[in-house]
Amino acid sequence: MKHLAIAAALAMAPLVTHAQDIVYDFSHTEGCIAASTGFIEKFYCIGVSAEASMGDTEGGYSTAGSRNCFEAEMKDWDRRLNSAYAALKLQFEAQETLDSETDDYGRSRAVALQDMQRAWIAYRDARCDFIASRWTGGTAGGPIRMSCLAHRTGRQALLLESEIDTN
Repeated sequence: MKHLAIAAALAMAPLVTHAQDIVYDFSHTEGCIAASTGFIEKFYCIGVSAEASMGDTEGGYSTAGSRNCFEAEMKDWDRRLNSAYAALKLQFEAQETLDSETDDYGRSRAVALQDMQRAWIAYRDARCDFIASRWTGGTAGGPIRMSCLAHRTGRQALLLESEIDTN
């Protein structure tokens, strides 16, 4: 019985680690973007909030802490990406009601956007899986993969945002 209790406690230990509270605020990244003077400079803002979170969170530089900090930033970039995608899709659909042009493959811009985004998601996930595979057998794979997902998602969000016609 005693061995079962110890085994159960050990099995639960990783769950407690992953449930650690982090100190996280995306405004670090948003402030960096607002202060950027050029488009390319905005890319250097990706990861700023996760880095601040790791410094502000007790155990933030641990495997679980860094993974959780990058996951929080990835979720914020994913929200921005989805917002930019939706705005672009609406913009293209509205333009298509004015003219019925299609690309060389017979697709509307909205459909081309959807095809591109689906292909990009597959590429992002495969790329990040590949990068994390270098760390097989160690604990760094999770944080490395999450960092990759945050950075790739941030880049795509910024690229899509740059396509939105604000006129």
